[in-house]
Amino acid sequence: MKTAIISSVLAVGTCFVPTTMIDPMARAMVPAIALMATGIFPCMTLTIGAMKAEGRTPALIEELYLQLRGLLKVLVVTFALAVAEIITLTASVALASPGAPRGIEVEPGTFYVTPVQAAAMIAAFILGILSGRIIVLGRAFFEVLEINKKQSLLVARAKVRTERDAAIENSRRARFSPDDATPKRLRTANGSD
Repeated sequence: MKTAIISSVLAVGTCFVPTTMIDPMARAMVPAIALMATGIFPCMTLTIGAMKAEGRTPALIEELYLQLRGLLKVLVVTFALAVAEIITLTASVALASPGAPRGIEVEPGTFYVTPVQAAAMIAAFILGILSGRIIVLGRAFFEVLEINKKQSLLVARAKVRTERDAAIENSRRARFSPDDATPKRLRTANGSD
C-alpha cells in the first residue's frame, strides 16, 4: 500500500517538473535501471539452481520450492517493471524533443496534462512501484538465505551424527588383547608373595 501511495505522489509531482529536465533525468536513470535489469537473469538462474535435494527432507524441499518460486515471481515482475520504465522514459524523452507534437490547445487557466507530462507521470509511477519491488526482492533473498541456512545446518548435523555413530561403532568393534588367563600369585600389602 505504501508503494502505491509513494508512486502516486511521484506521478503527481512529475507534473511540476519542467519539460527541459526530463531528458537529463532520463539519461541518468535509464543506464541504472538497465544495469539492474541485466542482473536479474543471473539471479533467476541461481535461484533455479538452488533447488537441490541432498540431505533434505521432503517437507524442507517443499518449503524451499515455495520460497524459490516466490523469489522467481518477484524477479520476473521486477524485470517487467524495469523494461516498462525504460520504455516510458524513452517515450517521455521523445515527446519532450523539439519536433514532437504538443497536444491540443486549451483555454488559458485550464488544467491540462500534455503528452510529455502524461508519459513522465507514468514513468514516475512505474519507478515508484519498481523501487518497492526492489525492497521486496531484497527481503525474498534474505528469506531464501534463511531457508538454505536451516537446511545446511540439518545436513551438517546429520553428517556429524553419522560420523559420531561410526566412531562409536568402530570403538565397539576394536579388538583388545585377550586377558591373560594364567593364575598369578597374590601379593600382600608389604609386597611379599
